[in-house]
Amino acid sequence: MIDTLLSIIAPHHCLSCQKAGVVLCANCKKYIQKYSNTRCFLCNRLLVSWRCSAPCELAKIKQYIVAEREGLAHGVIDGMKFGYARANATVCAELLHESATMLEGDAVIVPVPTSAPHIRQRGFDHTLLIAKRLAKMRKTRAASLLGRSHNERQVGAGRKQRFLQANAAFFAKPTLPKTTSVILLDDIITTGSTTAAAARCLQEAGYVVEGIIAVAHQPLEKRK
Repeated sequence: MIDTLLSIIAPHHCLSCQKAGVVLCANCKKYIQKYSNTRCFLCNRLLVSWRCSAPCELAKIKQYIVAEREGLAHGVIDGMKFGYARANATVCAELLHESATMLEGDAVIVPVPTSAPHIRQRGFDHTLLIAKRLAKMRKTRAASLLGRSHNERQVGAGRKQRFLQANAAFFAKPTLPKTTSVILLDDIITTGSTTAAAARCLQEAGYVVEGIIAVAHQPLEKRK
C-alpha cells in the first residue's frame, strides 16, 4: 500500500535509463554484472550442480548469488539499505525469482534477520521484505525463523573476526514443524560466515536447508 501511494505521488525512474514507473526496467536488468556461481562462497571449492564439491558444511545445500555488488546491483541494494527505498526490495526479489532457476518446490523462504538498530533506522527489515515478495512470486511463504543474539557490525571486520561473530549471532525460532524445508535468503554475501552460521542454526533446530540465495556478492577486500 505504501509503495503504491508513493509511486503515484513520486513515480520511480529506472536507475539506468530513467524510464518512468520502475526502479529498474526489464531491459536494464540485462546489464547487471552476474555472479559466476562456479565456486562455493564459503570454502571457494568448485560447485557441482549448485552444491560444493568438497567436504564443506554447505556440501548438501544449493547456493546461488545473482550479481556482483557493482554498478546497477550496487545502486539497487544501497538505495534500499541506505536510501530507505522499500520498492527496491521488489527488484531484488524479481532478480532472485528470474535467475535462481535451480530452486524448486515450495520451500519456505527464511531471511537472515537484520539487526534491530538497522530496522529502527530504516523503518523496515529489508531482508524480510525481499523474502515476503519473493515468496509471493514463488507462490510459497516467508517466515522469520531466525533471531539475532547480538547486533555486532561486521563492516570493517576481517575474515577471522567475521566467523567468530557469526558463530554466536543467531537463535532459531521453533514456529514451524521440524523437517520443514527452507531456503535461506540474504542480501549480500562476503565471506559466507554469517549465512553459513544462519544455515547451521536452522539445521540444528531440525529444519532442512535446501538452498542459500543472495542478491549480491561482495569480496572482502572491496567492502565499504
